[in-house]
Amino acid sequence: LRMFGKKSLQRRKNKMKLNFKAAKQNTRLVTFKVDPTTSKNLTSLRALYSEEAKRRVTTGEIVKQLINLHHADVFKMEKQNDS
Repeated sequence: LRMFGKKSLQRRKNKMKLNFKAAKQNTRLVTFKVDPTTSKNLTSLRALYSEEAKRRVTTGEIVKQLINLHHADVFKMEKQNDS
């Protein structure tokens, strides 16, 4: 099942990308509900990153990286505003 065409993949090359390594850190359980559109988008992201990493990438891995990237951006902006 291919969810993206070649053109859309090329357009996304310069966008935010997550990196997945073979090793995983210790984790804590977090549970959340999503609407059908978000679920479909998450499934597409999971398929894309699993294909790129040549292994199964989990929802938890995606969410962890998104949280950490957002945290870094928010606090980077805060530091710049304090200067």
